[in-house]
Amino acid sequence: MKLVSILFDIEKDKQAWVFSDLKKMLESLEKAGYRVSLYRDNVDANRFLLHYFSEKPEEELVDLLQNDPGVKSFFEKLKEVSEQVEVSSHEKIF
Repeated sequence: MKLVSILFDIEKDKQAWVFSDLKKMLESLEKAGYRVSLYRDNVDANRFLLHYFSEKPEEELVDLLQNDPGVKSFFEKLKEVSEQVEVSSHEKIF
């Protein structure tokens, strides 16, 4: 099992604008066979954590990020509105 986590901040006044694309991206990833979860920080309502779970190789996820219109649109908007985006990739050990 592989896990990709993306931590990002979006100011409240920009969240609705980005979330319309976020829903499209989640649908695209789920159709491609990824399990996706989105979390909001309990302390900072502007901070989010997005998880992708899959058995697929990372190259397939990278291909989706670069070529799927729903996924690509979300990340383009995210770059515009978030000052900090942290991406990490993990593989399940146990």
